[in-house]
Amino acid sequence: MTDAAAAGPALMVDHLSVDFGSHCALDDVSVRFPRNELHALLGPNGSGKSTMIKVLSGVVRPRASAEITLGEQVLRGGLTPAAARRLGLRFVHQDLGLLPELSVLENLYLGNPYPSVAGQVRWGRARREAAAALEAAGARARPMATLGSLRHVDRVLVAVARCLMRLPDSGGYLFLDEPTAALEEAPAGRLLSALRGLLTARDVSVVFVSHRLREIAQYADGVTVLRDGVVTYRATRDAPDLESMILRSLGADAGQGSDPGPASRAAGRGEPATSAVVLDRVRAGVVRDVSLAVQPGEIVGVGGLEGSGKEELFELLAGRVRPASGTITLLGSQRPVSSESAALKRGVGIVPGNRLREGGIADFTVAENLFLPHFSAFRGRLHFRRGLLKTRAAAALTRYGVQPAEPTRLFGTLSGGNQQKTIVARWLAVPPKVLVLQEPTAGVDVASRERIYTELRAARAAGMPIVVISSDAAELLDVCDRVLVMADGRIAAELTGPDLTPASLARAQFEQAGDRKTEERSS
Repeated sequence: MTDAAAAGPALMVDHLSVDFGSHCALDDVSVRFPRNELHALLGPNGSGKSTMIKVLSGVVRPRASAEITLGEQVLRGGLTPAAARRLGLRFVHQDLGLLPELSVLENLYLGNPYPSVAGQVRWGRARREAAAALEAAGARARPMATLGSLRHVDRVLVAVARCLMRLPDSGGYLFLDEPTAALEEAPAGRLLSALRGLLTARDVSVVFVSHRLREIAQYADGVTVLRDGVVTYRATRDAPDLESMILRSLGADAGQGSDPGPASRAAGRGEPATSAVVLDRVRAGVVRDVSLAVQPGEIVGVGGLEGSGKEELFELLAGRVRPASGTITLLGSQRPVSSESAALKRGVGIVPGNRLREGGIADFTVAENLFLPHFSAFRGRLHFRRGLLKTRAAAALTRYGVQPAEPTRLFGTLSGGNQQKTIVARWLAVPPKVLVLQEPTAGVDVASRERIYTELRAARAAGMPIVVISSDAAELLDVCDRVLVMADGRIAAELTGPDLTPASLARAQFEQAGDRKTEERSS
């Protein structure tokens, strides 16, 4: 870690308190972000992480007691967006704020003025500036490429590159809200390595929000933990027993969960039952000749590297895409599922990976989002039974740990992790016949992740067939009875019982993908 004194003044936040109505999101928080450090900020969903970032970006106003100090500059009572920008504070939020239909160059200049002379844009200079920013950020992208053609990790790095443009000469601070949540281990490592390169190359200090303890221990120089609006733990990377201390400060411990493990689960399941979900030689887009079966009372995981076809498999199971050939049998019926709404009517519960755009409605209340597919249960003879909706929603929010547990709050005002818990709770509170989940715990804190796994295990014990499609290896290992590994649109391996280990899963993902590419080159 770079010596903080030699690197310049740290960014200090003191006596930071934020209220949202009667809810205190941050309570007299003081925190220090050293210069030239990759600093991790973590905490349970609703702990105040995103609120702190919004205060520093000037979007949320704290109480008047707040002081924000950077060098000689002391600002009391919060910042404005213009003041944050003058200080060199830059932000990459979860939704990135990029437009996929525009070019990379056009996205880089969103919020940044084009170089111009006499009102005419100097396109040559703009392309050179864009290329320099992309190179500094470690993005594998050309300025004139369409953003939507890039992999997700490079879209994040384009957002980083945009932050690097028009920085003050003195450098700055870059804040990223869960930049690795949608990334597998390899691209997440590439992103964090690129961020570390900014510390010396551009004098940019980095603060990133994460729930992944392994990447924090591997990449972060320092860590600050928030819980219930207060700081519960601070440490440097070399602190003894770092992961255990973080877990304790989060209110969780490494021994959580009572699941017997995949080997015991497989041994205790008995004779195979009639399969509830069957795919027979299904082809659609990149998916090629996929056959699989899911039994009642079984959790089947689907893993694979980016581009392996697992995302397209979710689209098929959710009814968003129809097979070009082959059949999908749901609960004994081969009748084609023509749309997502048709899948819902057939009893398929769907938890999409993009919780806000595909899973919830920002301007509806939390209660309305929670019971969105089940409104008929609240229709009375003369009117809609809103009191019953609110009562049942309050109980579900408490059970699934959604914070704050306020049924009438707008869904869009929740933190990302609490939005995710609400969407998962939607299908566990009123169980479907089949449940298909994509990245079910992306952005969800450690304790809440285990709560979701406990509920999934309970649904399995009640006989529900469940498919979990995930890029999180630990998730697949923790909750699934079997894991199917996809590569190049096919199921390349099946892991179960004693073979379901971190080493075997990693080997299957990387070796199978490599074998497929070698076969294609040789043919």
